[in-house]
Amino acid sequence: MTNPSSILPRLAATLTMTALAVATVDGRVAHRRATDGTCAALDTFKQRVEAYADLHRRLAAPLPAIGSRLDRHARTVARASLGSAIIAARPAARQGDIFTPAAACFFRAAIRETTAEGDWMSTTLMDEDGRLLPGLHPYIHMPFPAWETRELPPSTLFRLPTLPPELEYRIFDYDLVLWDVAADLIVDVLPYAVAHPADDAIYR
Repeated sequence: MTNPSSILPRLAATLTMTALAVATVDGRVAHRRATDGTCAALDTFKQRVEAYADLHRRLAAPLPAIGSRLDRHARTVARASLGSAIIAARPAARQGDIFTPAAACFFRAAIRETTAEGDWMSTTLMDEDGRLLPGLHPYIHMPFPAWETRELPPSTLFRLPTLPPELEYRIFDYDLVLWDVAADLIVDVLPYAVAHPADDAIYR
C-alpha cells in the first residue's frame, strides 16, 4: 500500500509545475497579443504616412519647384503654395490621425528606452530649481518653429519606422511631431512623447 505521506510531496510538485506551465503559456499569449497589437498599430501608422506622402507628391507636381536655398524668395513662395494646397486638401485633419493611441504607446516606449534625459531636455523647459515647465504644444498645419533645432538621436531613429523623404521626426518641447519639410507644415503631433511635467515618471 502506498504511503500517503510520500504521495503529498509528489502531488504538490506536480501542481506547482502545472501552475508554472499555465503561467508560462499565459505569458506567451499575452506577449503575442501585445506584439500583434504593436505590429497592427505600426502598420496603420505606415499606411497613413504613405497616404500623406502620396497626397504631398500629387499636390506638389503641378506647382513650381521649390527653389534653391540661394533663391530665398522663390523658395518661400513655393513653400507657401504647397502648404496652402495641403491644408485645403486636409480640412478634417486632427491630432492623432497618424500617431494613433495604439502607435503612441510604441513611440513613447521607444524614446524612453533609447534616450537619456540629456539627449532631449532643453534648459528652457526647466526653472531655476530644475523642475519641468509646462512647455508649448504645436498644432496641426502650423509651421515648424525656426528656433526649435533638436532632433531625435540616431539610436532612437533606428527604432522608429522609416519615413518617406517628405517627412521628418522632430522634437518640439515635450512633443514628437511629423514635419513636412518642403511644405513646412506639422502633419501630426504626439503629445508628451519624451516627458510629462506633471508626472515625469509616467514617461521616463
